[in-house]
Amino acid sequence: MSKKHYKVGLDLGSKVIRVVVTTQDEKGSLNPRVVTGAVEPSDGIRHGRIIDKDAAKRSIKNVIRKTEKELGEHIDSLFLGISGDYIKIKTIKTKNTVSKASNEVSELDFEKAKQEALMSIPIDSPYEVLNISLSEIKLDNKKVRGNPVNQIGAILETKYLLHLIPKKILEEYISLFEDLEIHVKEVVLGSIVSYLPVTKRRERIAGIGVLNIGHDNTTFVYFENEFPIISKTWGIGGANITNDIALILQTKIEEAEEIKKNFRNLNIKKVPQIINARVEDICDLVMKEIKQVNEFGKITGGIVLVGGGAKIEDIENTMKRRLDMQVTLGSNLWRKLLKMCLKILLGQQLTDLPIWMIKIRILRRIWQTD
Repeated sequence: MSKKHYKVGLDLGSKVIRVVVTTQDEKGSLNPRVVTGAVEPSDGIRHGRIIDKDAAKRSIKNVIRKTEKELGEHIDSLFLGISGDYIKIKTIKTKNTVSKASNEVSELDFEKAKQEALMSIPIDSPYEVLNISLSEIKLDNKKVRGNPVNQIGAILETKYLLHLIPKKILEEYISLFEDLEIHVKEVVLGSIVSYLPVTKRRERIAGIGVLNIGHDNTTFVYFENEFPIISKTWGIGGANITNDIALILQTKIEEAEEIKKNFRNLNIKKVPQIINARVEDICDLVMKEIKQVNEFGKITGGIVLVGGGAKIEDIENTMKRRLDMQVTLGSNLWRKLLKMCLKILLGQQLTDLPIWMIKIRILRRIWQTD
């Protein structure tokens, strides 16, 4: 890709693989422009794991070829988005004396704390750090809101969340793309950026959760004081609901998927109960995590739903009743903008906009941190 400066993001989902290509119209612009994209059924991937390497390679090759045909250029590198319940979260606390004699907090103090957190994972560990997030700051034993750089204090305490991926799984991903002669520039954890298109800074300060219900996995991220306090992935998703419907109604998986999407129009009495049972299971998992940081089990800004599971009719109201808090679907503004853009680019009816919102925002984050 030498003619123009493109960035390619590929989301390796358990149901489908999505590719988005972006560029920047002006140097320094924070908003990338979507050039093209493609979708392909995901074979050989389940719960974020490669179970059939050859099938996975075929799926990736097909979606890359589709994208290259639209782009008119060869793709030899990309940013890879992944998710799975194999991600392990480790909390690391640090406590250090402020380095300056004046006791003025500097960026150097945070860099020291971050490196200390990263060094807590031994070199011979079977896990590798995929992402590190600051989740709490204290200055002289008092919680700090916002950035404490230039504030005065003697002791700086931090709490970091480390997202760890088994080295074996990471190596399998990299090897998969090496076989296709594609360089993976960076592996991005989908749950880390899923909140970006659907929350505002003031909401992340007050407290808000983002629930991403995928095909095989569900991820919950909760923010407070703009820090990620909770980040959790479970091996349960939309596929579980489809399987339940197929089992109880004794029908094919393909038919069960259509019933799940249109159950109200079909007026099948058992289906709402089947769907609600699984949705309530997810709600109970979410509530268990919330109560670990808030004994009342409440979130000021409520929960925002994204991912394929957000397409289930009336799911937000089912969750609202179970959780007893505000539950909404992803940003309407982003939905409208992406619908117009992507329908033109991809030439298809996009019913999974909550998913595309995340994929494009991943690329925006990459442009900003390049």
